[in-house]
Amino acid sequence: MATFRTEAGFKITGRGFVIAGDIIEGTISAGNSIFTHELEPLNGKVIKSVESIRANTATIGLMISYGTDAELEELKGLNLQQRQIEVKEKRIEAQPPTPAKPITGAPHRRAKTFSIKL
Repeated sequence: MATFRTEAGFKITGRGFVIAGDIIEGTISAGNSIFTHELEPLNGKVIKSVESIRANTATIGLMISYGTDAELEELKGLNLQQRQIEVKEKRIEAQPPTPAKPITGAPHRRAKTFSIKL
């Protein structure tokens, strides 16, 4: 688990929404989840990447995804000045294996390769 102090938030077109700030304690990695009671729209969001914001400072950015324009506007409207959020490892629940697609086709008579339709 880690504690992160937020400073600001902004959108990067084509990438997602960035929460800028500093790690107070612990380690944060891509795939971790955000937990907060004060900033409900961030609760449960998964961190896509952790990136450096400014050279020569400890300020980093937590990149998260958003689904709709309405969700983006909600994220932009958050007061992220000097807020603390908890970052935890995402618990991955066991998923049943995905069945393999059947391979169909027949070998060519004079070739050593196969034609496969997916």
